This record gives sequence, structure tokens and C-alpha cells, in this order.
Amino acid sequence: MLNFFIGFAFFEAGAIFGFFVAALMQAARSGEIGLNGKEDSHG
Repeated sequence: MLNFFIGFAFFEAGAIFGFFVAALMQAARSGEIGLNGKEDSHG
């Protein structure tokens, strides 16, 4: 039973981390997050 809880915890952590990474990349792609100082190059 403990093995099930450990596996479920890793699954939840992976799902949350994957969702966070997807949201972060979507924000960077839409230009909300300036990478490599791009927000400073326009003045």
C-alpha cells in the first residue's frame, strides 16, 4: 500500500511540474516573459 502512495506522489509531482513548465513556455512564447533581455532591446 505504501508503494502505491509513493508512486501516486511521484505522479502528482510530475503532473504539476509538467503543467508549470508548459505554462512557463507558453508565456515565454507569447512574449509575456522576456528571455535573454529581449524586453530591454526595444528601448
